[in-house]
Amino acid sequence: MAQNVIISPEIIDEPGHDYTKVIGFTEAGYFVQLSNLSLESSRDKVGFKHRRSRLTFYDKELKKVWSKELSSDRVNAHVTAVTFVNGKVLILYSVQNTSEESISIFYQWVDDAGDIEEGNEPLITFQLNRLQFDKPKIVLSTSRKLLAVILHEYRDKDSQALHVGVLSNDLKLMSQKIFLIPFNEKQYLNSGFALSEMGDFAIIGFQSEKLKSSKKKVFYHMFISAANDTSIKEFKVAPERNIKGIGISFDNFNNKIIITGFHSDNRSTTGAAIFYSHYDFNSDSPPEITSSPIDARQNVKLAGERNRNTGLALVNYPIERIIVRNDGGAVIISEGSYTTEYSYYDYFTQSYTRTIEYVFGNIVVISVNNDGSIDWSNVLEKFQVSVDDGGALSSFSHLLNSEEMITIFNTDISKKNKVVSAKINKYGELSRPVILAKLEGLLLTPRSGRQVSASEIVIPVYNRKKLFLSRIIFD
Repeated sequence: MAQNVIISPEIIDEPGHDYTKVIGFTEAGYFVQLSNLSLESSRDKVGFKHRRSRLTFYDKELKKVWSKELSSDRVNAHVTAVTFVNGKVLILYSVQNTSEESISIFYQWVDDAGDIEEGNEPLITFQLNRLQFDKPKIVLSTSRKLLAVILHEYRDKDSQALHVGVLSNDLKLMSQKIFLIPFNEKQYLNSGFALSEMGDFAIIGFQSEKLKSSKKKVFYHMFISAANDTSIKEFKVAPERNIKGIGISFDNFNNKIIITGFHSDNRSTTGAAIFYSHYDFNSDSPPEITSSPIDARQNVKLAGERNRNTGLALVNYPIERIIVRNDGGAVIISEGSYTTEYSYYDYFTQSYTRTIEYVFGNIVVISVNNDGSIDWSNVLEKFQVSVDDGGALSSFSHLLNSEEMITIFNTDISKKNKVVSAKINKYGELSRPVILAKLEGLLLTPRSGRQVSASEIVIPVYNRKKLFLSRIIFD
C-alpha cells in the first residue's frame, strides 16, 4: 500500500492549547481547532480551567497561515459549537437571558482567509421552563446541507425536553420542535441523533427500569418527527431483546430510517446476533426488527482479548458508524472498547490515587442486506491500552470511498509504536495490515483527523511529545 506523508515544519499546538482537531478543508488548505480542554468532551470547565479555543489554518504544505482566538464582542456570549459547512467554519454562540428563561443562538462564519462574518440577529431562540440544560450542540445531515441545533433541558423530576431547530446550510430556520421525554435524568439518557436531508429528526436513548426481582432492565426508545409533521412518534425498540449496542441513520435514498445493533442470542455460536430494521417512519406501525445470529464459523471473530475464552461480550462493541447502501442495506462499523478504573493508597502522599485504563480492541465491519441478513463480515484485529489519557492515542481513523475503507491506527501507545493501515473493500475482503514506514515512532491522534479527499487524510501526530500535523496520501 504505497503512500506519501507530509509533516508540518513546525509544531501546531500553541501555549495553553494542547488539544487539536482537524475540522474542515478547502482547496487552499486545512482548518484546525485548538483548545485547552479535550475536544472530545462537551465540558467547558474542568477544575479551575475554563475552555478557551483557537482556530488555525494551514496551507497544503502544512505551513501555518493564520491563527485566531474564538470570541465574540456580544455580551455573555459563549462558544457553543464549531463545525464546517459550505467551505467555511461555522461557530455558534449561546446567550442566556435569565429574565425570560431563554437561550439565543448567534453565529460567525470564518473563511480560509481568516475573515469573519458575524450575524446580528439570533438564528434561533429556545424558550425553557427551567434554566437547567446541557450545552447546545450541532447534528449534521449526511451531505451537510442541513444542520440541527439541539438543546437538552432538564424540566422536573419526571421529564426532560430536547429542543430542536433545523436550519439549512445558509442558516435559514426550517422548523423548530420540542421532543418531550417522559423520564427523569436518572432513568433516561440520549445516545444518538440523526437528521435526514429533508429535515426529519430522530433520537434514540435508553431507559433503565427496576424490575420486581430488584434487577434493572434497559429499554431503548426512539423518538421521530418528520419534517412536514408537527407530531412526534415514540416507541420502544425491540423490547424483548437484550440489546448491547444500537445506532440509527437515515436512508436518504429510500426515505426510511435504519435501526441496527447487537443483542444477546443463545442460538448463535458467538452468543450474539445483529438486529436490523429498514423502517418507514411515516408509517403508524412500529418498526419490524429482523435478527441474524452471528456465527463464529463465518469469520466473525468478535471475542476480544478480554473475552477470548468466554465468548462474545458485545456490550464492549458500540456502533461507531453506519454507512447506508443505496439498496436499503448498510455497512456497520463497531470497535471493541472499555475502561477499567482502580485506585490505590499512596503512603508517601497519604492519599488515594485513581487510575483509569483505556482499552480499545478489534474493529468489526458487517455488511447487512435490507432484509436484515448478513451479506459479509470481517474483523481487523488490534489491541491498544493506555492510562489516564482519555484514550486520545487509541482507536482508529478511516478513509472511505466507493471502492474501499482504509483504516489507520497505532499498534502500541509507546515510543515503540508503528502506524499501520489496512483496507476492506466493498466485497468485505480485508488486506493484510501494512506499516507506514514514514510514520514509524510517531503517534497518531486518530479521532482528531479528517478525511480531505478520496485518498487523503490530515491528522495530528506526536513526535517526542511535540504535536505536528501530518497529511497522508494513499495511492
